[in-house]
Amino acid sequence: MSNVSKVSTIVKRKTVTEICVFVLLVLAGVAARLYFQYLPNFAPVAALALFAGYYFRSRIAAIAVPLLVMVVSDRFIGGYQFYLMVTVYTTLSLPVIARSAARKWFRPAAASWHQNAWGGTRVLCTTFAFSMLFFLVTNLAVWIWSGIYDHSFSGLAYCYVQAIPFLRYTLMGDLAFAFALFGGYAVIANAVCSMAQARFSLER
Repeated sequence: MSNVSKVSTIVKRKTVTEICVFVLLVLAGVAARLYFQYLPNFAPVAALALFAGYYFRSRIAAIAVPLLVMVVSDRFIGGYQFYLMVTVYTTLSLPVIARSAARKWFRPAAASWHQNAWGGTRVLCTTFAFSMLFFLVTNLAVWIWSGIYDHSFSGLAYCYVQAIPFLRYTLMGDLAFAFALFGGYAVIANAVCSMAQARFSLER
């Protein structure tokens, strides 16, 4: 087999793999969001956005994962005010922008255990930061558009105070799903690398 054919085969396999992972992430995200819908704000979407940005070569594919999860699951859960939905969808897609940093920090099968442990910690810290950003932005949107709170500083402060009980679910969900996604990927990547090395040794 020529080098060109080998490269073409590798590209095709990677494309097929990415399509399968894309579908799996969307289905898993929808299923998890529906299953945990009775736990307010406990959802996998932000973690999925960060992982999708890390995994997919295409930014469009990465952004499409959290958006599709939200659109499909909201068809079952129910929608809400348009401007609030736009704010929520946009904020949940923002972790994709950390794709380059996540790739630099987290390199299973290509870095030492200590490096990946430190990289995983940084990924979780990034997840935490986006969780807090979600809390701040979406509750600001609620204060602006819901009509529930007075448009004053005290009204804004009261809005955030009322949202604090939901923050723990946001943090728990985002961190748990980020740990599961990146940890699961590390296990699979190391297993595949080990099998490839074993196969190479046998062929020699």
